[in-house]
Amino acid sequence: MVSTVTISEEVRRKIKRLAALLDTSQSKIVEMAIDFYESEVLRKIESKKTNIKVKKLLEEAERMVSEGDPDWARISEKIKSSVVGIEYYMSYRWAEEL
Repeated sequence: MVSTVTISEEVRRKIKRLAALLDTSQSKIVEMAIDFYESEVLRKIESKKTNIKVKKLLEEAERMVSEGDPDWARISEKIKSSVVGIEYYMSYRWAEEL
């Protein structure tokens, strides 16, 4: 089934140039671009969605641990609110207990 799509003159020229450069049809260039978008861009978006789920699970686990261990919660909050990140602090105190 053939269909038409309205695109800007600049995009049309890019598609035409790529088709000539790769010795293929303009529709193949559009198909390749869509395939690339789906494989690269959408994959990254999907992985971020997973990260959001993981983040929620970790936050829930942290809440549960904080409720069960007030000392851990206090130390955790100190680390989170410090001006200097834990990585910076640990680099100077390597192998020493916090």
